[in-house]
Order: sequence, then C-alpha cells, then structure tokens
Amino acid sequence: MPGFTVVWNLVLHAAKNRWVKLSVQALVVLALIGGLFYVTSFQKTVALSVDGQERTVSMFGSTVADALTAANVTVGAEDQVSPALDAPIAAGQTINVLTEKGVEVSIDGSSRVVSTTGLTVEDLIKQLGIESGSKISLDENTPLTSLNSTLTITTADALADAAAEKAAAEKAEADKKVAAAKEAAAKKAAAKKAATAQAAAAAKKAEAAKVAEAARQAAAAQTAAAQTAAAKAAAAKETATREAAAKAATQTATATKAATQTAAAKETQAASSSSKTATAPTNVSGAWAALAQCESGGNWATNTGNGYYGGLQFSLSSWRAVGGTQYAAYPHQASASQQIAAAEKLRASGGWGHWPACSSKLGLR
Repeated sequence: MPGFTVVWNLVLHAAKNRWVKLSVQALVVLALIGGLFYVTSFQKTVALSVDGQERTVSMFGSTVADALTAANVTVGAEDQVSPALDAPIAAGQTINVLTEKGVEVSIDGSSRVVSTTGLTVEDLIKQLGIESGSKISLDENTPLTSLNSTLTITTADALADAAAEKAAAEKAEADKKVAAAKEAAAKKAAAKKAATAQAAAAAKKAEAAKVAEAARQAAAAQTAAAQTAAAKAAAAKETATREAAAKAATQTATATKAATQTAAAKETQAASSSSKTATAPTNVSGAWAALAQCESGGNWATNTGNGYYGGLQFSLSSWRAVGGTQYAAYPHQASASQQIAAAEKLRASGGWGHWPACSSKLGLR
C-alpha cells in the first residue's frame, strides 16, 4: 500500500520535530484525564445484602439488575429483590435479596417442605401463622441457612390436647383407685357381715346345744340314784385331775422362768468377762418344752395347715433359714431334739422374740 507508506513516513518525519512531540504528549494526557473523568462520573458503589450477608458492589449500570450482574448474583423466580430489578439505582443505595429456600418442617407430627425467603426460624413461624404458645424445637433467632435437621413444631392446640389427654388419663387412674377402694371397703363390710352372721349362727347353735345338754342332764337326773352318784364321782375325779395338771403346769412355768433368768445372767457374766472366752451353752430344754406346750400343746408333730409347723410352730421360711431342712423338709417331720436345735439358731439371731406371745407368757423375756 504505497499511500499508507507515504503517510507513515510523513508521521515519522513530523515526530522528529520537537514541537510536534510535545503536542502529541499533551493530547495523550488530555485523553487520559477525559477517560478518568468518564469513569468517575458513571461508576457508582452500592450496598448489596443477600440473605442478610452484606457487601459493596462497584458498577457502571443504572438499574438494580445491572448491580446484581456486576456482583455475579443470579436470582430465581421465587427470590425477593428490593428494589425491583428494573428500578433505577443510585450510589450508596442498598439492594436486598432474599433467596427462596426449602425447609423441612414437622407440624404436630406431619412433615413437609416449606418454601420460604425468610432469614430466621421466627420469619418462617410468622409465614406459617403458628399461634403463640406453640413449642418450637429451635431458637427463633436461628438462621434458616444453618439448619441441618427438621424444624419440629407442636402447636398450642396440640399441646392443649395433650394436656387434656394427660388430665383425662390421670382422672381415669384416680377414678380407678377410688373404685378399687370402694370395692375393697364393700368386700370388707361383706366379710364383716358374714363373720357377724357366722358368729350369731355359732352362738345360736351353742345355745341350742346348751339347751339340749340341759334337757339331757334333766333326763339323766331322773335315772337311778346309783348312776347319778357314779356320774358325780367321775366328775369330781376329772375336776381333781385338771386342777392337779394346772398346778403342775404352773410350777413348771415358774421353775422354767427361774432357770432361764439364771442362765441368762450366767451368759451375760461370761460374755463381759472376756471377748476371747466362749459362752458356755445353757440347758434350756425345760424352757423349750414349756414353750412347745404353749405354742402347740406340746405336739411336736402338729401341722394344722395355718402355715406354722411342729411343736415350736416354725414358719417354713424360718425353718429353711436356720438350716432345718438338713433334718426334714418340714419342721413337724423332724424330731423334737432336731426342732430344738434349729430353734436354738433362731433364738441366737433374734432372742425369744421369735415367739412373742408365749415367751412373754412364760417370762422368758
């Protein structure tokens, strides 16, 4: 291109001229100043808040959409932008963007995903219209963006229903206890009534027997004189025998009490003399015999079916506790000496108090 070459040579030639150089430099400086003026005139800085996170954005555009483009922020159809995307924007103005997010929510046991642009749990609660007094699983100030679990909500109505159900259950339980108490009282009253009737029947039967006996005695009185005398003699002999037996029992009890007290005193004296000295055994066979006489009438093989066995009336649990089963399965199946051996162990653990009534009656404690 010969024309271009000519022009270029002219420029080079002109550039060799000092004044031309100065003129070119001046034009460059003016261009730079003009460009800087353009930049400072049309560039602006605005504040941008996305879900509460704020930053500043420098932009050349004139609308909110331009600012978001400059900030590389893309908004969805459900996101909230304020001011609107096509609204003009001025330097220093703030743009608020609330992005749409899905939150897993369980309300009164029913789970679903709620779409919201709220920032906190409180915003979501307001959006859902949850009434005051409801129970929320998370603090209301918790940011929704930090949730990693289901937000559980129990409404005030559900809480009230649960409280009502609890109260009803408690009332039902109380009513059940009252009914049980009434039933027990009724059974007790019925048992008392039955016992009273039984006692009355027994008294009536006894009275009838008494009358019959009186009639029999009246008839017997009409028998021959010899038979009457013989009957009186037999009765007198029986009375004398009973009195003698009672006197002997009283003497035995008195002697047993004295022997027991003496033995106890010896045991106490021996125990206090030295902790290393063994206590001498006490001969209390007389006491055991008297105690058996009181407890079972002296019948070492008795089993009346009342839960107590043998001459000393062991319970089965006490018999087993002192190793009585080494002699026999049940106390009444063991000999008198075996029962006494077991009783000695029982007395060693609790004294004569295992036979409270008879031991007191005999003066053993």
